[in-house]
Amino acid sequence: MRAFEFPAFLKLQNLRPWWLKMAVLVLIGYPLFSNRPAAFIASAMGQCLPETLGALLVWPLITFFIWACCLPSLGTAKLLDYLAAAYAMAVTTTLSGAALRGLLPAIFLSDPVADNLRLMRVYFNILAVFPYSLTFVNSFSVSDLMARLTKTRGKFRGAGLHLALALRICQHVGEVIPKLLLVWREENPELLLPRCRDDWQGISPLARWPMWVVLSISQWIFACIILTFEPIPVMVNEIEQIDESGDSDDPDKV
Repeated sequence: MRAFEFPAFLKLQNLRPWWLKMAVLVLIGYPLFSNRPAAFIASAMGQCLPETLGALLVWPLITFFIWACCLPSLGTAKLLDYLAAAYAMAVTTTLSGAALRGLLPAIFLSDPVADNLRLMRVYFNILAVFPYSLTFVNSFSVSDLMARLTKTRGKFRGAGLHLALALRICQHVGEVIPKLLLVWREENPELLLPRCRDDWQGISPLARWPMWVVLSISQWIFACIILTFEPIPVMVNEIEQIDESGDSDDPDKV
């Protein structure tokens, strides 16, 4: 079965010039950085729906809007991979927040409705931020940026090369995390429950589970760090070679 191909004009990476692409990306992600769009939508929905229901629906609507904007650029398969990683992070974060609120209620707001809305907003924000941020960094071509920098001279050349290196590292992180999520799912098919829990004997699972969570998450973070930093020396070497070749072509330095 052939995968559905979105039209080229819907893909953010095809937008030209670069400043228009940047403006569109900022506009799409604006609801994640400001409460104004959510407040406006909630007030509009409050005219025909109960106020609490409008506040509950606004964040899912914003999240679906961001997914719809990212879908043509990422494709269905990659978006689902990113959402799988975002879902695991969102569930872990919100469950941890709910547990802390139950154990230490004095440090949280006294209004339980406001607390629940805040946790729900965090949950949907994570689901939206993860694919949006990766769409953002993948919308710009490092090779095109470096090709332009090779033709430039002056003090902005070095800053541009560092920007290209940072952009490529962020793109690499976006490629690594979904692969590590597949490893996690292979080891723990139920995500938050270990495969080996049937072997826990002698000690209550309630005592073993927090230790397993901390150890597993620390190992996953360590694997992310290793795989993220592994290609950096090669990338830095390529950037230095381009910078040196540009300096050798500069007539002022001959």
